Amino acid sequence: MTSARETVFIVGAGASAEFGFPVGSGLAENIKKTLQGTVQYTKVEAYGYRYTGIEHWLKRLSDSKKFEVWEVERAVNLIVTGMPYTPSIDVFVNNHNEDRAVAAVAKIAIAYEILRNERGEGLSTGSVMRLTSLVDRKEFAQTQVRNTWLGQLWQLIVSAGKKRDVEALLGRIGFVVFNYDRSIEQFFYYTLMHYFNLQPDEARRMFRQLDIIHMYGQAGRFKPIEDGLAECCDYGEPNPEKLPSRVDEQLVTFSEARSEEINTQARATEMIRQAKVLTFLGFQFYEQNMALLFDDTLPKDDRARRAYGTCFGMAEPLASVVRYDLMEKKYITSIEPITAHELIRSYGQAMFR
Repeated sequence: MTSARETVFIVGAGASAEFGFPVGSGLAENIKKTLQGTVQYTKVEAYGYRYTGIEHWLKRLSDSKKFEVWEVERAVNLIVTGMPYTPSIDVFVNNHNEDRAVAAVAKIAIAYEILRNERGEGLSTGSVMRLTSLVDRKEFAQTQVRNTWLGQLWQLIVSAGKKRDVEALLGRIGFVVFNYDRSIEQFFYYTLMHYFNLQPDEARRMFRQLDIIHMYGQAGRFKPIEDGLAECCDYGEPNPEKLPSRVDEQLVTFSEARSEEINTQARATEMIRQAKVLTFLGFQFYEQNMALLFDDTLPKDDRARRAYGTCFGMAEPLASVVRYDLMEKKYITSIEPITAHELIRSYGQAMFR
């Protein structure tokens, strides 16, 4: 969709944490554990070893002749060694930006961990909502969504009125997503289908009223919406042999985003420029990410623009700097030390005025 989006949600890792996804150092630790368990290909191929899981993906790198086996193994060892000393896997890749093998292995490891978390592996039991439960209608009816930001947002959306009013409102909402997971797609597609009792084609049509931009790519294109493309896979796809052959090429770390994602950045910047309301959810306000959203061009008119956001866990001096920077960009600002679902519950109605 290309129409102007009045309300735009900028979604960071803290928002996906509500669905059990690790953030920063947590993802780095998971990647270390996963890569530590991989085998050395040269020592087992002669014995007919059948690769499974992430090993299947890593073997593709050497089979495709992009890298020699020893290059893949060296990159695996380097990443495992460095994970305890980096704030995130993205920072590590940026530190090694001239090493193509490190970038390729890191992105495969990211995609593997994202898909594991999409299907609920490694998540604690209890209140964490597993979005895979939305597929089945019976499970959908039992899923607890109220304490998630997507659940809170959905209740605001359906309060718009009849189905046609809901569809119109979807056409005024945009998402700029800095996460690799497809939680937003999974939630809206299946919630539209079950809530309104829609057939897949009709659910896809309503879903496409939304505009969702993944700034750094995603762990495979969302199959229910884009089925037929080679890059597609289901949310939480469990079979490594069904995964996109170029899954690593669909992810972009922030060091690569400077040069490779110009079109994506232009779309996001234009969406931000046209929006009346920005809502930052679980977003860390890193300087580089802010630079991807805002160029040097201020809004062309004098409309009152508002910015809401979470700064949960952020030191107050830093939160004050964030508020000041947004006010400098001509936004009336409410940045609060609360979680994503608490922000929408508290300020949601104001976001759509």
